Amino acid sequence: MTTALLLQTSHWRDAAHDAVLTAAARELDPVQVVTATADPGRTERMTGLPGVGTDRRTLLRTLRTVDAVVVVGGRPLAPSATDQVLGLGDLYAIAMAARTAGKRFAMIGVAAGPLGTKRDAFLARRLMIGSALAVVDEPESAEILVSVGVPSPIRVGADLAWLELQEPPTEPALDSDGWSAADHEKLWFAMTRPGVDAAGGGAAVAREVASVHEALAERLGVDDPGVLIQAWRGGTASGADLESAAEIAAELQRRNIRSRILPPPLSLSEVKDAMSRVVLCLTGHPHALMAAAAAGVGVLAWPADPTDPTARTMSDWLSVPSLTGVPGSVPALVQAALARAGETLPVVREQIATAGEVVDLLRVLLTDGGELPRTPSAGRIDHTHVVRPTGVMR
Repeated sequence: MTTALLLQTSHWRDAAHDAVLTAAARELDPVQVVTATADPGRTERMTGLPGVGTDRRTLLRTLRTVDAVVVVGGRPLAPSATDQVLGLGDLYAIAMAARTAGKRFAMIGVAAGPLGTKRDAFLARRLMIGSALAVVDEPESAEILVSVGVPSPIRVGADLAWLELQEPPTEPALDSDGWSAADHEKLWFAMTRPGVDAAGGGAAVAREVASVHEALAERLGVDDPGVLIQAWRGGTASGADLESAAEIAAELQRRNIRSRILPPPLSLSEVKDAMSRVVLCLTGHPHALMAAAAAGVGVLAWPADPTDPTARTMSDWLSVPSLTGVPGSVPALVQAALARAGETLPVVREQIATAGEVVDLLRVLLTDGGELPRTPSAGRIDHTHVVRPTGVMR
């Protein structure tokens, strides 16, 4: 039986990273999946899949027990990215070792960044050309790679985390007090510490949230719609996110705005269900944008973190309004976001179909073109055991 090592290069983790691994393992069944992440213990707890670390020695040792290595998501082809556990040189060494040992090597949903040196361009080019399957995350990544000599066209795919957002939102479970997370507050703000820092700190962010809150209150005709502050990242980054969330909550309290802090979500589908109970979601994180779009509520993008261009790309795909910083523009932006509530769902369905096609290509690679009697996806309505139709790739 085929065993595949799914390697994620992101240092910080959230529910969407776990969703990618869970969805891939489900859709590739009965291929055996082993994961390699920056926090293998947490990954095992959250996904139920066996995990190993991402240091080079561990990965090279694990190569002996698997048939394929698949790099999933992240920004491994962006040398300037500071949130990756493996550099281009490390990843190239893993790829060369895998191919030398006769193992398949693939990269799906990966991002590329500026390749400023000849060495970086060479390594990225060799990684792409030498991959049995290479799918990048967005057209901008493809353009960067073509500029350094990677043959075109380059396949562009969707984040596999979309596969965890196939089902429509369900009623959130009640907490110990007998009410759900979004019964009272109507504005959901999902944030990370890096995004808050890039926007000028907790006080500056609180001012922006307060302006959105004020516009929403006027639109709804209520005094205080309340704010849910969602600390987004889990694992070792959760403490920093919760600390920033507390700072923002304190600033909002000084403005007499009611707020409540939510811990990092355990799953992407869980946060989608809870988001469906609010009126407006404000966030600058691409994975939170995905959940909000699938929840069918108003979405207002908050492009705070200039180091993460994927949030801007996600908001562009979803065609949702974005905070511009122009004085007096917030009420119009809030109105536009509310007017578009639910209009993101066709894009969500397209992204789910595109992610499914990427998984189908990966399945063909891992099984040498053979057809697998796989378990139907929980989100598949037809539950047929066939490869999805082509034609949905961008």
